[in-house]
Amino acid sequence: MRNVIYIGAFRFPQGDAAASRVLNNGKLLKELDYNITFISWGGEPRQVDRTEGGYFYDGFKYINTRELDRRDNVLRRLRYHILKGKYTLRYILSEHIIDGATKAIIIYNSPLYFSIMIRQLCNDLGIHLISDITEWYAPYEYPGGRMAPFYWLNELNMRFIQKKIKNKILVSSFLNSYYKASNNIVLPPLVDSNEKKWQRKEPLFMPFNGLRLIYAGSSAENDLIKTMLKVILKCIKGGLRIQLIILGISRHEISNFSGLKEIASFPNNFFFCGRVPQEVVPAYYHLSDFSLIIRKRNKKNMAGFPTKLVESMMSGCPVISNDVSDIAEYVKDGYNGYLMTGWSSNELEKTLRIITNLSREEIFFMKDNARRSAEKYFDYSVYINSMINFINHLK
Repeated sequence: MRNVIYIGAFRFPQGDAAASRVLNNGKLLKELDYNITFISWGGEPRQVDRTEGGYFYDGFKYINTRELDRRDNVLRRLRYHILKGKYTLRYILSEHIIDGATKAIIIYNSPLYFSIMIRQLCNDLGIHLISDITEWYAPYEYPGGRMAPFYWLNELNMRFIQKKIKNKILVSSFLNSYYKASNNIVLPPLVDSNEKKWQRKEPLFMPFNGLRLIYAGSSAENDLIKTMLKVILKCIKGGLRIQLIILGISRHEISNFSGLKEIASFPNNFFFCGRVPQEVVPAYYHLSDFSLIIRKRNKKNMAGFPTKLVESMMSGCPVISNDVSDIAEYVKDGYNGYLMTGWSSNELEKTLRIITNLSREEIFFMKDNARRSAEKYFDYSVYINSMINFINHLK
């Protein structure tokens, strides 16, 4: 059996959406008779996964190097951020992780330093290097914005160093077009439809006589949560029966939202659930009628692809979204969701007024189609032939 090492800024096995992505990419490669070892920069190994041979989750060995979330002083954190991946490199070399059976190394959203060093190592050893890219960070994500040194280090990595890596797993057609000179496969966030979490149907809330919406995420800047809240509050005050479940964000995190006091006057319409375990999220989607995914049309959002869209549809929850990234390829009006051309308050309000007039039969029809669409487009097994072609053309 040939070996592949999958390394990067994820919290394996269940710490974040990135862990889910690499896990299902790993399942896809396992179908092709590759043995995958994950080297996770974040997360903690679970005692339930411990065996004599190390830690194993779902049949995959994993190692946590704790590169993420370090609690050093400010100067050490700055130095560490520049040299992120140094400890993993040291571990790989000292523990002789790479051997004669190693076919390839996959690096997930690798920063500048690690990309340079691992590329040189693979060249020296004659091993294929594959870069899995799902993000293009925006200036606002760095203290200092466009003037921040870390922003320019990331731009250098994305514009120059990543172009030198000849094989790529990319999450969107935008990235596929940008890195068109390399050997690419485009993989949206994938799922395993047989996982038990997609069947979870706990009665987490009392029945609601109206339209139940859900927003799941943690980035208020990216997903325009305040715009959503204003529109939904306006609709409720105008007589529409709407309930909104919010996962990943607490009231405290949007305490500067001007309408928060008014929201408090509608305790049966707004539920701030805060952070919930990843494996429970599908149950929240399942009991909701539609999920909200609204993003500005900029480079960051065109380059990425929302994992929550896949999670929502796989849980049988249609999506209300705008045309960003490759979403238009999957969301069809009145079939498995509603697609807006923009992200304005007026467009969202107009869409919500349309949806509140749907019958329960029409909503159930769309919920069933959302699940069918997810199985058709996002189950990892759908991409086996594409992965075979990609592997056969590794450079």
